[in-house]
Amino acid sequence: MLFLSGMILLLFSASPLSADTVFPSGFCESLSKPAPEKIAPYLTIAPELEGVKNSMREVTFEKMDPLLAEAVARGWSAVDFFSEDAIRGQCLYFISKEALNQVHAKYNLHVLTKIKGTDTGGQPFQMNAMFTGLSDNFMFYNRDSFTIQDGDRQIRLRQKVRERVPGAGRFIVTGMSVYVSQLGTWWDINTAEKKGSNQMEIRAGPFNIAQTVSLSPITIRQPSATKKKKIKASAMPVPAAFGQDFDFQSKQLKGVTAIWLPVRP
Repeated sequence: MLFLSGMILLLFSASPLSADTVFPSGFCESLSKPAPEKIAPYLTIAPELEGVKNSMREVTFEKMDPLLAEAVARGWSAVDFFSEDAIRGQCLYFISKEALNQVHAKYNLHVLTKIKGTDTGGQPFQMNAMFTGLSDNFMFYNRDSFTIQDGDRQIRLRQKVRERVPGAGRFIVTGMSVYVSQLGTWWDINTAEKKGSNQMEIRAGPFNIAQTVSLSPITIRQPSATKKKKIKASAMPVPAAFGQDFDFQSKQLKGVTAIWLPVRP
């Protein structure tokens, strides 16, 4: 999947945080509405956002950074961060491409909905915007229906990926699919739910088959990594957002065929 907001350091240090949030009290009210031209392209792709424009507030990287730093200090995963109390509140946070790229440069969120990278065909992709809040996460990419490699698995992302957030650690997903190699077909990811401290149950396909995967906490990227000698892309292992255990087992697929319900291309 699937992330955010922040504030000035003075406000951050002066406002107490509860155990369930890294967002200080009054954070939403301290932000400005995004300029109409910034959000207009996404209202066309997701008309459902039109009715909540008055709840939108723009979050810059400077305001997001302290929140993510606090999440790192707590050992939170992106699943914790993007489903916490504030994300299920009455503010819809808008994060621009520029802010997202700054997040990507400093933090590894360990998510399937990567901010930027290269697809399996060698073409670059970019998350252009994210809206998070009102119990929803919307992610908008510059391309539609592209495939990324995540560890040993392939994930397909649509131009719009949506994660409804009915509760902490719970997501109802649209716009994301996983390739099931045993069947030679794609399955839509339907839901994701955190189980325990570092695991998540992913349910996919028309039979809603479950697979438990391990979660990684948000981490700060090491600056020295960018100074290392470049290696050919073909020789570089692709880090997995989730543990390598994200693979449907043969016993789960017994009797299942791949002739029904094809995923949209």
